[in-house]
Order: sequence, then structure tokens, then C-alpha cells
Amino acid sequence: MLEQNQSHRSEVGDTNPLARRMTELDLDFYELSLGEAALSGYLQRRCVLCAKRTHCLEDIARHSCDRVRHGWLNYCPNSSALERLAAQRRRTLVGAKCYFPYLG
Repeated sequence: MLEQNQSHRSEVGDTNPLARRMTELDLDFYELSLGEAALSGYLQRRCVLCAKRTHCLEDIARHSCDRVRHGWLNYCPNSSALERLAAQRRRTLVGAKCYFPYLG
């Protein structure tokens, strides 16, 4: 089952610029599509209808996993949502650093 999911993820990522952008931001397209289907569908529709889709695909091919280059933020209609999702993910990975003296 896990192998099928990983295979599905790589197939989706190979043909889907949104999934590839999400991968660059350490986000999981498959997980988002399962957990937040409405948001995933919205982002996907915006990506499919984007006038800069060809430019995006070329940019991804040229700068795959190059986080220093943020030119896509200027033309991607999903950039703000993806940046927000990435920031949210980073916050959840760090975890809360609270001190609870009453817990012992």
C-alpha cells in the first residue's frame, strides 16, 4: 500500500507543476488532496488555468529544488497560499516550546 502511494505521488509530481512546487516547499500534494480536498481542488484549478503555466514548467525544470530562486512567487497565482501552507508546516514541525511548571 505504501509503495502504491509513493508511486502515485511520483507520477502526480512528474506531470503536475503544483505538486512539484509543493515538493520544493516540503509540502505533500497527496496529503493535501486527502486532508483538504476543497483547498487542493482550488489550487489545482488555478494552476491549470494559469497563463504562466509554460513558464512555470520551464522554471521548475531549470531550477528544480533551488530554493534561492523565488521568481515564481511573482507570477504564480498560488504563491501566497503555498507560502502560507509552508509556513504553517514549519511551525508545526518546530512544536511548542512551553514550560508548564505545574505538570511536574
